[in-house]
Amino acid sequence: MEAKIAAEEQDTFEARGYTRAFTCLTPSHCREIAESYRRSRNLFAWPEGSPSHLPERALSERPWFKSMHSVLPCVAEAARCPEVVRRVREAIGPEVVLWGGTITERQPGQAHRWHVDVELSVCDGVTAFIGIENMEPSSSLNVVPGSHKLEPSLLMAWKNSGCIGHEGVEYAPLNIPLLTGEGFLFHGRLWHGSLNSSDKSRLALVLQYSSKGANPRIPLNWDEPIRWAASPPPCLDITD
Repeated sequence: MEAKIAAEEQDTFEARGYTRAFTCLTPSHCREIAESYRRSRNLFAWPEGSPSHLPERALSERPWFKSMHSVLPCVAEAARCPEVVRRVREAIGPEVVLWGGTITERQPGQAHRWHVDVELSVCDGVTAFIGIENMEPSSSLNVVPGSHKLEPSLLMAWKNSGCIGHEGVEYAPLNIPLLTGEGFLFHGRLWHGSLNSSDKSRLALVLQYSSKGANPRIPLNWDEPIRWAASPPPCLDITD
């Protein structure tokens, strides 16, 4: 039965770009991550300004905000969660590294624009999105099923219209309902965004994996043309 479920889930991942939701972290582990994040948030180099950018000098002084796995043991432990790692390996193969690990915090009413993470425009990979605190369907992530197969240039047209037809297929957003401690895996090029329509601030853990031999990079800005940091992000080997 487990093999059948895994096969069905992999078929869904390949066709639609994401897995079903699954339980992966205990309440105590979620609390530990939330508390560690709040204690250490100012240790990291975060985007600043408008448009958002990351001064390279900041990276010489503090760790990149997506490298929490290199500083916080509880994040590194979460990256090795068996329920997550099994799905990552099924998606991209047995030899895996984690290069991105961060917390996203969204206040009530706060939106995050539709996008594909720019790091994954130059490096194939997958992302695990896990509810850490006050996660509920109204504050979870939204995705566009099947959009990982579309040309990146179509994303702007989709954002302008909210729906796009391509080769006879309509692409429309879908909410992935999650609770705290639950997560799902999605393809690195799947379009995604969020709107926290709940009345509570929520925290999510974002873990990003690639196959060994990939070349992940740290962006210094998020709008074209992209500039890249000279040094790569720290990677955590998930192979064993």
